[in-house]
Amino acid sequence: MSEPVRLKIGEGVAWLTISRPDKLNALDGEMVDAIVPACREIERSAAKVAILTGEGERSFCAGGDIDAWSMLRPRPSAAIGCVMAMRPSMLWPGSRFR
Repeated sequence: MSEPVRLKIGEGVAWLTISRPDKLNALDGEMVDAIVPACREIERSAAKVAILTGEGERSFCAGGDIDAWSMLRPRPSAAIGCVMAMRPSMLWPGSRFR
C-alpha cells in the first residue's frame, strides 16, 4: 500500500496530497494520523501557500471512511464533561437560563 498522504514543499508552495483513490480518498485513522504531522511540517516550512489535493480523477475526498470509523467505539470526552459542567450563562452570555 502506498503512503496515505504525500507532502511536497518547494518554491513557497506546499502540496499535501491525500492518496486513497480506490476509496475516493475517504479519511480513515491512518490518513488522519498522517495529515497532522504533515500540517505541522508545512507550518515550520517557508511555504506561503498550502494546496490540499486528492489523488485520482473521481473525487477530491468523499469525507470519512464509514467502514473505518464504524469500527470505533464511542467514548466519553473530557471536553463534553467540561461543557456539561458549565452553567448555560457561561456558554451563552446574556442567556436567561441561569
